[in-house]
Amino acid sequence: MKKKITPCLAFAYILLLMSACNSSDTRYVWDGAVVESKYQDFQRKIKDQDALKELEFRNSPGAPAKAGILTNAIETQIDKKGIHTFARGQCASACANIFLLSPQRTLLPSLNKVRTHLMIHVSRASDNGEIDYGGSEKMNKRIVSKNAGKIPLELLDKIFDAKNKQGGIYIFREPIVTDQGEAYVLFCAGDEVPFLRTCKPMKGIKPQDLGISIGV
Repeated sequence: MKKKITPCLAFAYILLLMSACNSSDTRYVWDGAVVESKYQDFQRKIKDQDALKELEFRNSPGAPAKAGILTNAIETQIDKKGIHTFARGQCASACANIFLLSPQRTLLPSLNKVRTHLMIHVSRASDNGEIDYGGSEKMNKRIVSKNAGKIPLELLDKIFDAKNKQGGIYIFREPIVTDQGEAYVLFCAGDEVPFLRTCKPMKGIKPQDLGISIGV
């Protein structure tokens, strides 16, 4: 006699499948900020799992400390193993830089109310907040070189026109409605109210034009 599958059992089975998918040997899921403890865990997984070739960031505001050091270290692993980067929800600051330093990068659907997007801004000194022009220029050039020039340096250099740390370049998976029409790429000075709606749309540019894939 066949055992009847109840809704509860079916739901448990779906959860089990989801858990198996999240523990894939091929992808490391990085939730939250870029911090040293998570980097160390990522390093351990890289060493233990030869098949690991993908790095997915979920809702990451960037690195609260050691941004340059951690970005360089993760970039080394990306180069060494040819890692494909993914992003869901927010991927800002160091997260966006790391995402773009991969030759293969994909924006995935968000898992919450935060639209999937990248936010790129200038590097700043941790003690006084002053702009690190040299470090920011070098990072922009590295991103351009890793993307075979698909992301124009002129676009990335717009970050220097931002007035504060909230300003910079925003790249969205889906188009954003602004006062000047829909756009995927925006320049925000940082003092807009409401924040995104009054940002300047960079019309005619989609993520795909910048070498960024759209995943499902």
